[in-house]
Amino acid sequence: MSTAIPPLDSWVAVDETHTAEAGAHGSADLGFKLAKCLPLLHAAPATDAFTRALETGALADVWRKVVPAEWTLMLGATSKRIRAALARLPMHLRLPGVFTVFRKNSEAISCVLPRVQEWCRITTINLEHCHIGDEGIERLVRPLLMCHSLRRLNLWGNDISADGAGRLAGVLEHLPSLAYLSLWGNKIGDEGAGRLALGLRHCTSLDHLDIRSINIGVEGASKLAEGLGACTSLTYLTLDGYDNKILTAGVKMLSKALERLPSLTHLDLSCNDIGAEGAGFLAAALQQVASVAYLGLRWNKMGAEGATRLTGALGYLTALDHLLLEGNAIGDAGVESLSAGLGECPSLTYLNLDHNQIRVECARRLAGAVGHLTVSCRQ
Repeated sequence: MSTAIPPLDSWVAVDETHTAEAGAHGSADLGFKLAKCLPLLHAAPATDAFTRALETGALADVWRKVVPAEWTLMLGATSKRIRAALARLPMHLRLPGVFTVFRKNSEAISCVLPRVQEWCRITTINLEHCHIGDEGIERLVRPLLMCHSLRRLNLWGNDISADGAGRLAGVLEHLPSLAYLSLWGNKIGDEGAGRLALGLRHCTSLDHLDIRSINIGVEGASKLAEGLGACTSLTYLTLDGYDNKILTAGVKMLSKALERLPSLTHLDLSCNDIGAEGAGFLAAALQQVASVAYLGLRWNKMGAEGATRLTGALGYLTALDHLLLEGNAIGDAGVESLSAGLGECPSLTYLNLDHNQIRVECARRLAGAVGHLTVSCRQ
């Protein structure tokens, strides 16, 4: 994973330019980038670059420019060399609000909590893949109640069940600034989804919700729909993943909530087996959400009939840029139906039709009919 991370020297050079141009919003994004990348630095070149940046004070200077008033709580496994470099730093060079813990379980929470003196200043908590479980969530509840400035909470891959989701839901109403929430890969199930929905009703500032692979079905989707309707600031919603199967009945209920999300730009419901009828329910809802730019519906068993029903919404999606329909067995007949609506999507640049039992000549006709479109059609 570390090979994908740019050298820290380039971060320092780029970040100063970025900070000057981006303003406050860009600075927050950059601070989140740095916080997410730090636990991943295991390869020697990246560790060397990071250590040099720490020891020269360059990274600390950039960090202050990027997040002068923002604090990040980050738990993760970091190399011993980086840990040693952090420990050697003089106090005036230490990165504000970065707490690194080296145990990936609920004990990590207990280890770090006494060291955090100003919870009210923390804006980002990144516990990605720390496996803290329900016990860790329980230990985190009280501090979270003090995080009045918290904007980003990443709990991806933490072995959280329905009970943990319930405890978290009880905290959400006390986080008025929360804009980013990820529960990806936590098996909260239908019961946990119901509890989470109660908390989501208070998340009027939430912009990004990632609930991939949380092991929900029709019941969970129906319960989530009740809470999602209140998240009127939501722009990013992803509910895909092979562990989610909301089916036709689930997407019917979810579609009612989507109609109340006027700012939605990214929607991914892939791998949920919504079928042709489900595609029809979704198409009706999308007519009310013209802002959608990315629509992911891969592996949903839609067939040619589902493609035809989806076509009814395309004329309303004037901002649509990416449409992913991979693995839906829509065949040549489905492509013919789609071609009629795709011409009404002036912003569409990419269409994925991989693994749809489509003949090459049919895909070529579609690409020729819509000149601005890149079509992927691997079979």
